[in-house]
Amino acid sequence: MYDLIEQYMYVHFCQCIREWQVKAERRERRKREIMEVAYTLLSTSGFKATSMLSIAKQAGTSNGTLYAWFGSKEGLFAAMVEENASGAAQLLRASLQDDADLGVTLERFGHVLLRMVTGEKAILINRAAAEDAAKTGLIGKALAHAGRDAIVSLLTAILEKGRENGVLAFDDVGVVTETYIGLLIGDLQIRRAIGAISEPDDAAIVLRAERAKKYLLALFGTK
Repeated sequence: MYDLIEQYMYVHFCQCIREWQVKAERRERRKREIMEVAYTLLSTSGFKATSMLSIAKQAGTSNGTLYAWFGSKEGLFAAMVEENASGAAQLLRASLQDDADLGVTLERFGHVLLRMVTGEKAILINRAAAEDAAKTGLIGKALAHAGRDAIVSLLTAILEKGRENGVLAFDDVGVVTETYIGLLIGDLQIRRAIGAISEPDDAAIVLRAERAKKYLLALFGTK
């Protein structure tokens, strides 16, 4: 008798867990759909003119749902930053291979990073952060934490490994990190954000990544 009760309780518990997982997956999928709508409206209307109500209407959901899930418009866009940065971080980690030499690793990393920071979504988010800076600053803080800080952490690990392997020589890894980012990106992202240039093609990105690697090794390489 007790065995049957325990079995029933276990089955019921597993069903509840599965139902919770399905609901959570559905909710996350719905959030991503809402974010895509927000990107579209951000592209056509700009941050200031994009309201939670307009996003809700376009996404076919309620305004209350958006506020319940994201708290505010700035909270929604901060969540978009984290979602975009998470995907970018996965791509950056995938570009790293333990058996690759430093030059190859820097080229791969630079290619992915340039594609990420000059892509349309990243530019839209940066423009939104600039508009929000004087109001809440939430989007900019999310960009700094989920974007730049995560990138710097990965890059620092690459550079320190290069020093351990005797390929690089430096005292302050922070200086080398900032130097590489400056060589790779420069003012490219700012010029994209203000509409001065269009998104660079793959050939331009490959060339820029190779050049950043070459100059970094010239400055800090042991050979």
